[in-house]
Amino acid sequence: MWVYANKFDEDGFLTNFKARLVARGDLYQTEEETYTTTLAAQTFKAIAALIAAFDLETRQYDAVIAFVNAKFKKPILVQCPASFTKPGFYLLALRALYRFTFSPLL
Repeated sequence: MWVYANKFDEDGFLTNFKARLVARGDLYQTEEETYTTTLAAQTFKAIAALIAAFDLETRQYDAVIAFVNAKFKKPILVQCPASFTKPGFYLLALRALYRFTFSPLL
């Protein structure tokens, strides 16, 4: 499906339109492991407390385009979004899309 976002400046004027294609991961069936770890809130609070107690320096990194660069082991056929339908046409996903349950593993 398509996800749309509008970007506004400080004065509230529309400056940019953004759109991205995401997968309906809840409709995809797989036998592979789909579990990916995330940082629990309690773990984060404990680490933050240790950093504050020992006056340590920290850095945070974010992989903004990690999903875009992750390649599938084998291509996946994806049904076209509702706004782009032609009978018999499908998209061939070669790289990870948001909302696939196994994309974070890649």
